Amino acid sequence: MTSIRAYRAALDGAQGGKEWDALIETITVGETFFWRYPAQWRAISTLLFPEWRAMAASRRIRIWCAGCANGAEPYTLGILLKRHLPDLFHDNRIRILATDICAQRLDQAARAVYSNWDLRSIPAPLREECFVPDGARWRLRDSYRQSVTFRRHNLATLKPGKFALDDGPFDLIFCRNVMIYFDSGAVRRILHALHENLTSEGWLVTGHAEPYLEIANIFAPVILPDATLYRKRAGAGAPAAMRQWAPVLRNADGTRPIKARSDSTCTRRKIGAVERQSSIARKELQSRRGSSAKGRHGEGALQYIRRCADAGEWDALLSVYKENARELQLAPGAQFFAAVAYLNLAQTAEAQNALKRAIYLDPDFTLAHYQMGEMHAAAGRDACAVRSFRNVVRSLRGCRAEAPLREGETISAGEMRGLARMHLRDLREDA
Repeated sequence: MTSIRAYRAALDGAQGGKEWDALIETITVGETFFWRYPAQWRAISTLLFPEWRAMAASRRIRIWCAGCANGAEPYTLGILLKRHLPDLFHDNRIRILATDICAQRLDQAARAVYSNWDLRSIPAPLREECFVPDGARWRLRDSYRQSVTFRRHNLATLKPGKFALDDGPFDLIFCRNVMIYFDSGAVRRILHALHENLTSEGWLVTGHAEPYLEIANIFAPVILPDATLYRKRAGAGAPAAMRQWAPVLRNADGTRPIKARSDSTCTRRKIGAVERQSSIARKELQSRRGSSAKGRHGEGALQYIRRCADAGEWDALLSVYKENARELQLAPGAQFFAAVAYLNLAQTAEAQNALKRAIYLDPDFTLAHYQMGEMHAAAGRDACAVRSFRNVVRSLRGCRAEAPLREGETISAGEMRGLARMHLRDLREDA
């Protein structure tokens, strides 16, 4: 081809279909793997599965994985469902629609054959339970594939006012790392369409580094210590944030078999486990009171605060934070976790003050700058938000892309840098 115009003419011609496929394969990134962003899978297992067990008695649960690439995402969900909700899974009470624009990746997904690299996050015992060797690769057992249907679909064609592929509404929509290809106008349109494609209490899961500024105006964010999910707003009076959520247990990612139990028994045992952990942490903390805490800046109290954050015990977190204010006054991490707790309790002024203290103590605290930027943007303070997101980028200078962030278990420096730049682009476009 001698020009872009000639190439466009070829795409629009009678033989353009194959060239479109080649172009899509070239310009989109199909990199994914099983159990990507484990914190999100833990949150889904803990928050959604109990709801689905109750709902499935009267109707089928429907899930849509938009932009499924090679199928690792819907199959991860299938593994979790078979292990945690085996009765619903085997009775076909749960159906998963997985779509992608790329025909080549859909073919791979239908074959369900994967490399060691695709399975790098799965422990060896779980891999051997769910997959069988296929030469130098691994093939997912048929019993884990029965609930998944693959179909070709271009998410850019999704518009408000109609159900996607006539399969909605859905109880859960995955749309992770897809909207990064769209401009801000398309993102807004797609978010509104996804909202319409959910049931009245449905959930949306985006990529770990995709909390778009517009999303909080459409969905109710459910903020966990290391993941954020979004629930459909039932109407104008819906709360701005969900404050209550079940404690996230460490084994909720499917690495250990969980026997089916009644909801009440399972919930009591989960709560009891968290209470026992909290009791142990309190005893550890109490044993250190009366003398200087071990380490610097009140490490004993900070350790307990981290445990509270991990369990979502926001009131307990703030109680310990206030009781140990003197020990923690020079600990930026404690100020940051306090800000997260205040946000979950809808106390925005206190959250902003805590973030200011964290940044004063550590001017390079990336997550604190980022959270401050999101608060400014949500309040319409665009100039302040731009300054905060620029501070995010500045704080990451010299960091390797794969380097982990302080107090951020699952997000890398490269992901955060890209996220801040995306926000800066959106803010300039909106200004």
